[in-house]
Amino acid sequence: MTYKTSPFCSVWHNNEPYFFIDQEPLPTKMEAEFVIVGGGFTGLSTALDLALKGKEVIVLEGGKIGLAASGLNGGQLNPGFKHNPTEIINSFGSNIGKKLIEFGANAPKKTMSIIKQHKIECQLEKGGFVQPAHNKASLRIVDNRVKDWKKYTDKVDFLDKNEVADLLGSDCYIGGFLDRRGATLNPLRLVKGLAKAAIKAGVRIYQNSLVTRVYFSSGKWHFMLKNSSVQGMAAGIFTNAYTNNLIKPLKQTFIPVQSFQIATERLSKEITRDLIPNGFGVSDLNRLLVYYRRGPDNRILMGGRGTFIKPKSKGDFVLLERKLTNIFPILKDAKFQYYWFGNVSITPDFMPRLNILGPRAISFLGCNGRGVALSPALGPYLSDWLINGNDHRLPLPVSKKLKTIPFHFLHRLYVAAVSSYFKARDWVD
Repeated sequence: MTYKTSPFCSVWHNNEPYFFIDQEPLPTKMEAEFVIVGGGFTGLSTALDLALKGKEVIVLEGGKIGLAASGLNGGQLNPGFKHNPTEIINSFGSNIGKKLIEFGANAPKKTMSIIKQHKIECQLEKGGFVQPAHNKASLRIVDNRVKDWKKYTDKVDFLDKNEVADLLGSDCYIGGFLDRRGATLNPLRLVKGLAKAAIKAGVRIYQNSLVTRVYFSSGKWHFMLKNSSVQGMAAGIFTNAYTNNLIKPLKQTFIPVQSFQIATERLSKEITRDLIPNGFGVSDLNRLLVYYRRGPDNRILMGGRGTFIKPKSKGDFVLLERKLTNIFPILKDAKFQYYWFGNVSITPDFMPRLNILGPRAISFLGCNGRGVALSPALGPYLSDWLINGNDHRLPLPVSKKLKTIPFHFLHRLYVAAVSSYFKARDWVD
């Protein structure tokens, strides 16, 4: 059976078969030493590493593998975080800051090594990560970013107006930041490849197994589902932007934002000859940014901020269509074939969160659009923590008290107000 074709089918899911697991359904009662909630990049990478270390692991996935953020994103394997290295040092101090910088910088390389180790065919193409500047203010950001990263790597460069135009095939930018550590891939193939590798290593994955409540009692973690209950000695909660009320305060530590994406029809080589090459991911520097790349079958993909409710028709994606044709006028007559959307978890400081939830229990969320590189790369570290509980060996700072967002129940109003403000500022600039 293939993924359902609908007006909102992604370019990755078209004619792609469901992930099938040949095993018995989840029993009414079950126990394992390690229980992972969430079958996305983070959960599967963590479970895989645990199994390779000889541990007994089960993964509880609320839906089908690949039907949430890990299978619906744009497939950009980008290095680093949203902030420059100096900003990270200033915020976290020298010791923690340097660990963060090193992990973020090496995350694409680490994820690519996992892909290579397990022979995952996910259309990985190495090129780079580009942040083009559209005005003088964003050009200053680019200049500072290049100078800052030059202290840590020789893989970054400043692109002038002609160079960015030659690389992207667009005349609407005046410069840009190039990081050659970036790459692109097929995210659905990656998450399914991680699942296959995990099963081969001995992990038991249960799809359509939505956990509704998690609590600690009598020295064990208890996971409650509609028709089953599971117990474990250690717990990884890796539901990210799709976190429900299984641990209620956890949902209040981030804001879920909808990201809309579109993909063109197959384009002729004549049309795309001078456009962005394979392997390069682009994210602009508008306050309400858009991101784009070349996709499978010679298509151009673009994503950006969506509406606050689920789209009802393809008409809800018109702003993305307009933006793409503004950047690439040669595509003004191109047809758009795929429309889809998914959730992204955004934190107030745009940095990811590691939360200690209790004895041998941890969560990771808040990728802020960088999850394709960060999440698989973090899996082995999370595996190590679940076994040894050593905070100092984690590459990200940990919090033992959930830092909830004040008045979180108003997050839709807040995001709407900020989005309207940013949209106006982008238009004025």
